[in-house]
Amino acid sequence: MFRRTLLLPCSAALLPGVLFLAVFLAACDQGFVPPEDPLTGTLIVDIAYENYPETWPPTEEIYELLFVALRFVPKDTADFLQLNRLIFSERLQFHVERQTVTLNSVRTGVYPYSGVAHKYGPDLFAWRPIGLVEEGGGIFVISPGETTRVSVSADFLDPPPFPPPEIEIQ
Repeated sequence: MFRRTLLLPCSAALLPGVLFLAVFLAACDQGFVPPEDPLTGTLIVDIAYENYPETWPPTEEIYELLFVALRFVPKDTADFLQLNRLIFSERLQFHVERQTVTLNSVRTGVYPYSGVAHKYGPDLFAWRPIGLVEEGGGIFVISPGETTRVSVSADFLDPPPFPPPEIEIQ
C-alpha cells in the first residue's frame, strides 16, 4: 500500500507530459526537415495591341480574350482541352492599347507556347492566337517562389500561324 500511494502522484504528474509528447511527435510527421519549396511561381504578362484602336474587331466578334500558357506545343485547337497542362488568365480587357496581367500560383516548369488567344465565334474550337511570347524563343520557365515577366505583342490583323511550326524544347 505504501508503494501504491507513491506511484499514484508520480503517474498523475507524468500523464500530461506523456500526452504532450505523443501529440508533439504525431504532429512532427517528418521530423526537423525544412519546408518544401513552393511548387508555384508568379507570371506577369505585359500585352500591347498593335495599331490600336483601328485593328480591334467589333465587340460582338470577340467572344473571349485570354492569355494562355501551355506546357506543350499544340498541334491543333483540340489540344486546348488538355486543361491540366495549361494556365489561362481571367478575361482580358477589350479595346485597350495595353494591359498587364498577373497570374499567381502558376505551376512551375517550362512553358514553350504562350500568348493571347482570341475566341472569334461560338464554336468550341473557334480560337486563334493573336500574339505570342517571343523573347527567349517563346519559351519561359516558372521557378518555385519566383516571379517571371514576359511580353506579348498582339495583332488581330496579323496573327501568328496556327498550328505553330515544331518548337524544340531544350
